[in-house]
Amino acid sequence: MLNQIAECHSGKISDSRIGIRMKGEGPIAENIKILFKISQKKYFDGKTMPVLSLAHFRNEGMQYNLF
Repeated sequence: MLNQIAECHSGKISDSRIGIRMKGEGPIAENIKILFKISQKKYFDGKTMPVLSLAHFRNEGMQYNLF
C-alpha cells in the first residue's frame, strides 16, 4: 500500500508540490481518478445535495470563555 502511494508521488510517500500532493501522478493516480468518476456517475447522477439548514445551530451572540 505504501509503495502504491509512493508511486503516485514520484517515489516518495509525502509530496509537498502544490497541486500535485492531493492528486498524484502516474497510472495508479489515473486509475483512482477514473474509478472515482465512474462511481460518482453511478451513485450520484441526477441527485442533488439537500439545502443547508441552520435551524439546529445556536448563535449565542458571543464567544464562550475558555478560562
